[in-house]
Amino acid sequence: MSAGISPIGTAVSDDIQESFEDPEFRAEYERLAPYDALARLVIKRRDELGLTQTELAAQIGTTVATVSRVESGQHAVSARTRQMLVNSLGIDHVERQG
Repeated sequence: MSAGISPIGTAVSDDIQESFEDPEFRAEYERLAPYDALARLVIKRRDELGLTQTELAAQIGTTVATVSRVESGQHAVSARTRQMLVNSLGIDHVERQG
């Protein structure tokens, strides 16, 4: 095996960088960026608080499926759900999503 070459292939970040050359990929990646950012924030904060998706859903008056969709980082989140998450998780600020 050559030095510096991973036995399991390239890093995901390397693949993403190469994929940015495709305008369609770049546009979709940028479209999903705010959803991904919210997902990461919710997951991190929920973990810090020791909450399950079920417990968070109950706190904000929604379904586990809704929490799961938010945490997937692939879907828009309604203003109401976003505000409920902010209030329940004690998050200071969440950018508005497209």
